[in-house]
Amino acid sequence: MVGIVIISLDYNFECFEDIYTNLKIIAEWYIIIPMRTIVILVRHGETVWNKKGLVQGQTDIPLSKKGIQQAKMLAKRLKNSRISKIYASKLERAIKTAKYIEKEINIEIKTHAGLNERSFGQLEGKPWSEIEQFFIGKPEDFFLKTPKNGESYQTFEKRVIAVFDSILNKHKGETVAIVSHGGVIRVLIKYLSKTEIYEGSLPNTSVSIFNIENDQVRQELLADASHLPSDKF
Repeated sequence: MVGIVIISLDYNFECFEDIYTNLKIIAEWYIIIPMRTIVILVRHGETVWNKKGLVQGQTDIPLSKKGIQQAKMLAKRLKNSRISKIYASKLERAIKTAKYIEKEINIEIKTHAGLNERSFGQLEGKPWSEIEQFFIGKPEDFFLKTPKNGESYQTFEKRVIAVFDSILNKHKGETVAIVSHGGVIRVLIKYLSKTEIYEGSLPNTSVSIFNIENDQVRQELLADASHLPSDKF
């Protein structure tokens, strides 16, 4: 907490010695409390297509039985996180995951299409192993090359960041959970960390936490899934 004193001088004196008797000090205290915003990025629970290794994109695939259990454990983990708002994409796998958090903390979900996964066009529904040839070259080619009838990375990144900035502006000083998808979370990690595209693992229902204060961003957690028992999930 920072205290700032603003001093206004109103005086009338004939000689220097009079300053101590004629000086009037009008002081106003302004207490500035840093606006700390906490962003919790959550990937949705497992789907059948996740399990089969198929490209999902914007194809609306529901959670698997395992994904439902993951979402329930995630909700228990976040119960005491003081979340004031939950946002989710409009795809079922994200909404259903967010619903378990909503039930646990009694905070209503707000959905936004801008948080939907990137569209992979004709590649959706195909095994990842079969489309590797489409992305021959550097690892980042996977993100930067546009599939037929799909969404370019530049368009995808622009819409995700626009929605995210809007959420931040509405909820300064709050703790906000965003339940979305692997591609969306990678964009936001890149944006918040000011790094290259994050290519590490993002397990289903993994949690990444960023602390934003006075335009300074601090990463607290990255792709953490410690709420899931390792022997089953």
